[in-house]
Amino acid sequence: KETVTGVFRDFLGALDEREAAEALYRLPAADGSEGVAIDSAIQCCYCVLDMEKSGFEGRHLPFIQALGDLYTTPLMRFQKGAYGAASSASLSRGLVIHYTYSDPNVAETLDVFAGSPEFLETVQINREELDGYILNMFGAVTAPSGMLADVLADLYRVVEGTDLAARADFINDIKNAQLSDQADAAAALKKGMTEFSTTVTAGNEEKLRAAKDRFPRIISYR
Repeated sequence: KETVTGVFRDFLGALDEREAAEALYRLPAADGSEGVAIDSAIQCCYCVLDMEKSGFEGRHLPFIQALGDLYTTPLMRFQKGAYGAASSASLSRGLVIHYTYSDPNVAETLDVFAGSPEFLETVQINREELDGYILNMFGAVTAPSGMLADVLADLYRVVEGTDLAARADFINDIKNAQLSDQADAAAALKKGMTEFSTTVTAGNEEKLRAAKDRFPRIISYR
């Protein structure tokens, strides 16, 4: 890793320094929930919420693991017929994510996602279970992806202005999770779901139209 880092340092250090003109882009504001009609009999649904704005700390992420394990996956897969479903956290994107795919539902899925803060607030988790979720989450965010890939990822983070020390502190805080942190994790999830989330459901147009009251707009790509 040090050798690869040195090569990048030498290469980038040899480049001329130039002042780049400021580039401004205006992106359309995303609706809170959107339907996308495609040629499909089933749906894929993603709900993403901003981790930082919602107030998540590293110690809250094991509870998102618990949410997926005890709520989203069993409810959507084993009771409501979705082939895949989970709740997870993407540290690289700074997001908490609920998702389903090969999902026959529309409104029911949105209701399950909306009910996640209440479930997390009330579910009983013991110390042994929490230790398992801590281990799983910490392992997921620190898993090596290869020498070159890890170096490139750090390079991208530096270019994007990521505070690597703060990121390391956030990851290490995962190990500090206590049962007493559950209420704060649920509160951060509730804040994110109500204030900082975007949901997109792509699938069958007839099923989306049947739940049209759940979407500010439905876009058709058929």
